[in-house]
Amino acid sequence: MKKKSHEASCDSKPRLRRLPRVMAAALCLSALFGTCAHAQTWGISNKVNSGGDASISISYGSPQTGYPECAEFDMVSSYFRLSPDSSTAWASSIILNPPYWSSNVYHQGGALTLQSHSVVNGNLVLNFTGIDGSLSTASVVTIHPPAISTNGTAAVDAIRADVSVSVTGSVVLDPQHPGEAFKVVAVSSMHDSNTVWDNQYVQTGSGQIFNYPDTDSLFIPNGAVTASSFLLQGGISSWQTQSSGGRAAPTISITLDKARPILAHDDAITNPNGDNIEVWAASDNDGETVQSNWTYSVTAQRNYTLTK
Repeated sequence: MKKKSHEASCDSKPRLRRLPRVMAAALCLSALFGTCAHAQTWGISNKVNSGGDASISISYGSPQTGYPECAEFDMVSSYFRLSPDSSTAWASSIILNPPYWSSNVYHQGGALTLQSHSVVNGNLVLNFTGIDGSLSTASVVTIHPPAISTNGTAAVDAIRADVSVSVTGSVVLDPQHPGEAFKVVAVSSMHDSNTVWDNQYVQTGSGQIFNYPDTDSLFIPNGAVTASSFLLQGGISSWQTQSSGGRAAPTISITLDKARPILAHDDAITNPNGDNIEVWAASDNDGETVQSNWTYSVTAQRNYTLTK
């Protein structure tokens, strides 16, 4: 997974976490399961990196195609990523546990525990519980098999996860952080310059594009955008050429259960090993309400042109 460690899930000032791009892993547990020996099957394995942090790796394939990794969950921070194929780089991350502000402390991420996993109608269903400060979470992540579709000469590699989150516990949110006090889903990414990035810009479902200012700012402020979907546009930058052998960073799109305030912040740091972009959907009442349950879908997609 990506780079940079996060000092704690609770901090007085928000900081984004960069997941290690290469996991120096000791394999603790692994399993392959599916319908038959020659069918495409899901694989799941537990890993521990050199710093002792645990993650869960998800793969999908067959003996003929191999078992490329298509998802990874950081069990310390609740960050997870999707990748549709082995030609796509790891890039932006989604935060499964909801970040929030309480008592002037920002709670971001928090630990996950995988309670169960199963295959239902060909999809991998993962049941997690989590701790996020004083809140407890229960999340169901249903990952659909990676898919390749064609439209003329254009091909699309994509993978989708449907997410359901429920929260129990009680906290008092900080009203001085409108639009930020409770985030139902947040995407963490990197854009340091017009040549060093994991994504190029933010686009809402209505087609409105927001370019990164590369200055420390809330460049999509509270009240500016309400939408039921948004995406972070991927592609290949000089950073991908250097760090991932030219593999494209996927476009990450989020489809929400309803229209919600969309906000985005640029930290304007210049270290590609650390995320400096966060884009999120706020909860009800401009993010000032602890939600009890919600759903959304995440799609990681790579576009390319077929060679005739």
